[in-house]
Amino acid sequence: MIQQTNLIARELAKGILQVAAGAKSEEDLRIGVEKLLEPALKELGITAQPRYEKKYRRTVLQSNLRSDAVYGHAIIEYEPPGKLATGKGVEDTTEQLQKYLSAEAGYGSKQQAALRRIVGIGLDGYSIFFLRYRGDKLRPVTPEQPLPRTQLALFEIEPVKEGFQRLGPYRVTDESISLFLLYLRALRRRPLTPEALAEEFGPKGGIAIQMVTTLYDKLLHHSNTKIETFFSEWDRTFGIVYGQDLAKANRSAMELAKAYGVTEVVELKPLLFTVHTYYALLMKFLAAEFASLQTGSLVSSLVADLPALTGDEIRGKLDELENGGLFNRLGIHNFLEGDFFGWYLSAWSKDLDESVREMAKALSDFEPATSTLEPEATRDLLKKLYQYLVPRELRHDLGEYYTPDWLAELVLNEVGYNGNPDERLIDPACGSGTFLVLAINRVKGYAEEHLLQEREVVDKILANIVGFDLNPLAVISARTNYLLALGNLARYKSPLDIPIYLCDSILTPSAYEKQQASYLTDYSIPSVVGEFHVPREIVERHQVDTLTTILEGCVRHGDSAEEFIERACRQLNFEGGLTESSLAALFDQILALERGGRNGIWARIIKNAFAPIFAGEFAYVVGNPPWVNWESLADEYREATKRLWESYGLFSLKGHVARLGGGKKDVAMLMLYSAMDSYLKDGGKLGFVITQTVFKTKGAGDGFRCFQLGKGDKLKVLQVNDLVELQPFEGASNRTSTVVLEKGKATEYPIDYALWQKTKPGRIAADSTLDDVEERTRRIDLAAQPVNVSERTSPWITARPKALSALEKVIGKSDYQAHAGACTWVNGVYWLRILER
Repeated sequence: MIQQTNLIARELAKGILQVAAGAKSEEDLRIGVEKLLEPALKELGITAQPRYEKKYRRTVLQSNLRSDAVYGHAIIEYEPPGKLATGKGVEDTTEQLQKYLSAEAGYGSKQQAALRRIVGIGLDGYSIFFLRYRGDKLRPVTPEQPLPRTQLALFEIEPVKEGFQRLGPYRVTDESISLFLLYLRALRRRPLTPEALAEEFGPKGGIAIQMVTTLYDKLLHHSNTKIETFFSEWDRTFGIVYGQDLAKANRSAMELAKAYGVTEVVELKPLLFTVHTYYALLMKFLAAEFASLQTGSLVSSLVADLPALTGDEIRGKLDELENGGLFNRLGIHNFLEGDFFGWYLSAWSKDLDESVREMAKALSDFEPATSTLEPEATRDLLKKLYQYLVPRELRHDLGEYYTPDWLAELVLNEVGYNGNPDERLIDPACGSGTFLVLAINRVKGYAEEHLLQEREVVDKILANIVGFDLNPLAVISARTNYLLALGNLARYKSPLDIPIYLCDSILTPSAYEKQQASYLTDYSIPSVVGEFHVPREIVERHQVDTLTTILEGCVRHGDSAEEFIERACRQLNFEGGLTESSLAALFDQILALERGGRNGIWARIIKNAFAPIFAGEFAYVVGNPPWVNWESLADEYREATKRLWESYGLFSLKGHVARLGGGKKDVAMLMLYSAMDSYLKDGGKLGFVITQTVFKTKGAGDGFRCFQLGKGDKLKVLQVNDLVELQPFEGASNRTSTVVLEKGKATEYPIDYALWQKTKPGRIAADSTLDDVEERTRRIDLAAQPVNVSERTSPWITARPKALSALEKVIGKSDYQAHAGACTWVNGVYWLRILER
């Protein structure tokens, strides 16, 4: 059910229909509608100074043009009531509006750019349509507003001559008039594009320099235990996400500092933490605007209100934002959970107040409805924005490479995902949500084709398209992108929980529990403040969400341990005595953190950590897992996951052979096996972007190529795409491939192996479409099988199918013994001269 109905649009639509019923001419309609528009726009906060009968002179040979009404960059053409009910009437009005739009945009080299900022609106009182200029390469675009499905079936959105595209006609309803009002507002403000945002909020702008330098100073010189705790937990997670080999990244820290005007002694992690905090706050502001728009409001705006508030009022608003209260009021319960980046509130000061005011002032000039009216302009908005905020060299040194949309589309195609909303899909390392957003778009297309109801569609999307990630910044980004992808479907579900969770998809609480002594009854969650233990009985009853809600509420209200246990007994209805003692210990632990000023996120982190246990099974697992070498993983994480590597057979070598290069394994291997084991149903398919070396290298890849979950299910490799020559990732020379496997069947050789080669020189742009990439490449169909057919885990040899049999006859043992070669693995070894004892 729609949470927030646009009463203004409803009343205006009702009034327009009444005017049309009594109008005898086009002039009657125009006068009546304009009288209704003035108070409606005023209530929406839109300052309108329309021009009527605006004259244009095209050429000496043509008569003057005179448009009915111009509102900024919106031109309204009124027609006699009922004219748009006929095809000829629609075509005549369209042709007239094209002339007005072209004249309004002027002539010369800049006309096309100007045309893209103008909309033409045809209205006869009963029907309405919108005319936009899309350029030469027209692609069908559907409006995000929930317009009547029967109208869409009758009047498809179609290109018209000279690069224009018409949306409608649609019946005059509260939905179509809501879109009408959206255009009137949006075209008066700056478009929300990554380039425009980067210009205003990037390191070359004063806002970023002011905010980052202030945050960096606060972080380095604070004496607050909460700030220290939040930074330490971020740092612990950082070691898992990025690894601990930061030599290159540390060298790039000076570039980051220079970009943001930081002149103090530079430390990479504190500086990156402050840049992440700045970026996270910008995302939260944007998400609040998107949520307000997509849940049905054209009025409410957090950023518009902030500059006029007092310092205490601003801090109060931000406190509500960081605690998720604002999003709760907008019907989104879990937008901010386990977020480390609200620490700045504990260092609040006048200079932070001024910085936030400047951010809000600048952002209020942008139009969040750009994502609805011009979805192509906001494509990859947050992804591109982050690339502008953090220098490319540093991102690459940290191993941050965003998955191009075309590569994700390829993986979805390979696994056969067609958008059926009943089929479940998960990305266990979702990053900014590229795979999830594309999957949602496929569901929306499927729903449109099969005439599915909006409420049914949004329920199934939220239940069946899920993402996990351990990077808190990525989770905020993914949740924002998920919300954007839902569009106005979000109106049909309130409250809603975005199924993106801050958790470790490999080392889940159950995995931790298995590595403890058998007599323990608790699941364990690690953190920088110690382990949290959750009773097995609560987990097995799927009551962790309820428990964490009780925990947070009791701690916030200052309840005693006895009051907590009484409430827990009543709501959880547990039976075991050990459960009660464990719950009491957990409450005491959280309460102690609260009293020590180190709480605020732990209950929500516990809740998110259990998401992998309750996620269920999926028909599809897709994604681009992190590529971090075993030796670069944080020491704590290597030790914690060691048993998993062994149980899946990924540690196939021992002794000095493993130490001298044969053990250079990638955590992507472990994630693939873990994901197939934990999330993929029998017969389901996994599609991953993964390093091509797992198929070709001896030693390190042997265990990976067993294609069996330890002693359990067998895995069948269906297809490999070798994309090494394409180098899909920005500025990187990774050996990229994609692989598709099916759970429950054994791998049979030879395997289909497609080698992609460029047919035109030059790098493939990251924002290319899959069609563009396929046009610029050719696929050579090869076959792959173990080089030693008697040893199924040996490296693969690839060739054309007929050539494989010939190669088998000449393959034998080499006289050359391979060695690891020159490397820098001993950088940590030093010779010391003892000066004294």
